[in-house]
Amino acid sequence: MFRIALLLAFMAVVGIGFADALQDPTKPSNFRKVESAASTFQLESILISGYRRVAVINGVAVAEGETISGAKVVAIEKGSVRIFSNGSVLKLILNSVSIRQEK
Repeated sequence: MFRIALLLAFMAVVGIGFADALQDPTKPSNFRKVESAASTFQLESILISGYRRVAVINGVAVAEGETISGAKVVAIEKGSVRIFSNGSVLKLILNSVSIRQEK
């Protein structure tokens, strides 16, 4: 009985190691995971007034023309911000439940 329990425990421990090596059989063989640059930037808030435009990205307030994490803020628009990073322009979209607008 002890041998069976020991064998089952060994198989469970070895099986855990092999679970990491399992691959999705439907995934193409030449598939490579590419991390999106947009995922490193989180647009949290936008403030647009008559005389300034400010966005909060990753907890940092930035204005048009300023740089954050190596990316230049190109434009701050209603609901989105465009940044230039690694040779391309990315559009960050504000995902907010409530957007306050002027009356």
